[in-house]
Amino acid sequence: MWASENVLNSWDAESLQAQSTQPLMLTLNCLNGYFVAPSFDSLGEAYLKAEGRGTIAAFSPSGLSLDGPAHQFHRALMQQLTSGGHERLGDAVLAAQESYAATGLMPELLSIYHLLGDPGTKIR
Repeated sequence: MWASENVLNSWDAESLQAQSTQPLMLTLNCLNGYFVAPSFDSLGEAYLKAEGRGTIAAFSPSGLSLDGPAHQFHRALMQQLTSGGHERLGDAVLAAQESYAATGLMPELLSIYHLLGDPGTKIR
């Protein structure tokens, strides 16, 4: 759940209206991709599993993250996604990981952030 005001939560994913195309979810905040609890769907998982209503994929942290380095990582990902240089989502994520790693900032983020979804998803 996002914020104590319940802005967005995982249990509402199933009540979304059907849509012809689904967005890619990119989250900068902690634990939105916490996939290791077998009896609990993280926000990223819940919206990915809401087929035809949720997201096509989610790039989210499975643990605690720091705001500044996370912003740098997401900037790298957005640059790769919008560059036109990658046909598949997974290739853009790999390039963003390489770009972020070169900054030397908090290398732990490379093991915290995950792509939930098919890396072969076409982005162009």
